[in-house]
Amino acid sequence: NLRKQRRYDDAINSVRGRMVDFDLKPHASTYKLLMGVSTVNENANTKGKCGEAPKPYDVFQQLVNMGGFTPNKYAFTVAISECGKSGQWEQALKLFDDMQVKGLSPNQINYCATISAVGKSGKWKQALRLFDDMKLQGISPNQKTYSATISACANGGKWKPALALLESVKEDGIAPNDVTYTAAMRACLKGKQWKRALSIFEDMIESGIDVDKQAYFAAMSSCNKVKDWKCILFLFDEMRKRDVIPDVYVYSLVISACEKLGRWKKALKLKNDMITQGIDPNAFTYGAAISACKKAVQWRHALCLLDDMKNRNISPNVVAYSAAMSACSKSGKWEYALALFREMIKDGLKPDVVAYGAAISACGTGYQWEYALQLLENMDSRGVIPNVKIYTATILACANSREWKKAVELLNEMFGRGISPDVTAYNAAISACAKAREWVQALALLREMEHKHKGLFPDRATYGFCIAACGRSGKFVEALDLFAEMQSRGINPDVRTYTLAISACNQSLQWQRALDLFNEMKCRGIVPNMFTHNAIVRSRALQAR
Repeated sequence: NLRKQRRYDDAINSVRGRMVDFDLKPHASTYKLLMGVSTVNENANTKGKCGEAPKPYDVFQQLVNMGGFTPNKYAFTVAISECGKSGQWEQALKLFDDMQVKGLSPNQINYCATISAVGKSGKWKQALRLFDDMKLQGISPNQKTYSATISACANGGKWKPALALLESVKEDGIAPNDVTYTAAMRACLKGKQWKRALSIFEDMIESGIDVDKQAYFAAMSSCNKVKDWKCILFLFDEMRKRDVIPDVYVYSLVISACEKLGRWKKALKLKNDMITQGIDPNAFTYGAAISACKKAVQWRHALCLLDDMKNRNISPNVVAYSAAMSACSKSGKWEYALALFREMIKDGLKPDVVAYGAAISACGTGYQWEYALQLLENMDSRGVIPNVKIYTATILACANSREWKKAVELLNEMFGRGISPDVTAYNAAISACAKAREWVQALALLREMEHKHKGLFPDRATYGFCIAACGRSGKFVEALDLFAEMQSRGINPDVRTYTLAISACNQSLQWQRALDLFNEMKCRGIVPNMFTHNAIVRSRALQAR
């Protein structure tokens, strides 16, 4: 009873008193009970009435010092195992040595317990030495010993020796069980050998072994790393067919896969299913579900999930807030996005670069370019280093408000901070110039991109913005030159580029050139859109004059 109440001091004192009163000596089971008391106290991080519980090794020594009883192999095994549970791997090895000093030859069980004890702390080298020593002593390893040694390699992140042991167990004629296979898969996961882990899982299935949720989770984690989201859903379906009950970690991983596949409805259904089954979602689960809504631009569902988190006393983290903010921003609900950003800070959370990116993007949607600049400055004061995506979002916010000078200034600021702009950042700045009809500056940025950065080349969008800048400024010759240059570089025009070129001709009253481009476009099999037809209607109107 005292053990269950985690009252270590009372338990050990009670044992001492009664043994003295009745002239009793400690039995092996005494060691097991008191070792358990010590470990429970430590795991719970609690204190007994007389202070914090000592380590299992200290308890063992106290019992031995009571005298009158020499611990047997079983007592040593218990003590070694409890030391392993509490992370006392060095003391576990000392007990293993003490046992031999006392004339007790370790058996298969002692070796297995010691390998497991050091393995729990990731001491794979010590585990392999014990495994080799065991075989040198003429003791054949069994299934449990192999599993414990492979687990030690897994905890140490060593996949090669783990796979070598998996082959050895088969060569020894011992059938690996679910623990053995799962340990080998964990080793592969830590070693970033995702495909090897999946191969082990397939071998496990073919062997007819009952696969538990740990093995399924390991296989799904491997699929996640190789970005095979459909495989995760397939494994989840197989898991349920085999009546293996998923836990919160499995559900969260599957919901995350749904987010990657754009299946937001299934993500929400899975979240509701797990609650129905009595499995409480955690912050990661909600984060994945909200991200699924973000990708599908389902801002209402995202906000409902955020409220549901709070109702369940799960504090939304930065990931959940950022995803909800992006969902609102992409839906044009920029006020809600910025309100969430302020709420996140009020809740004591420190926004990361993703959260700032979502907030700045919301500013762009709402034409709040000045606030976007404030947020960029605020990042420095909070110790968050802006990256190229942050600057691009801020430049776009300026572009949407036609603040082209500030957009170009931000592009130059990136160089000063050692941040190399990418094509998207340049396109954002060029689009700002295009909206402000600053065609000279737009072309200057185009040439700068080509000559200032090795390996950075303009794409179709770059040329599109430059053509738009020239067209709006009445520079149809320059616009058509850019249109031709783009094609000479192997960039085929699309419907948007053709429409911009046609509009540039219209702007300069070059209706015949516009109609020629329209016919060329159709010959290439490019289907005109609504904007193209509107441009052609204008061309024909100009022709009629």
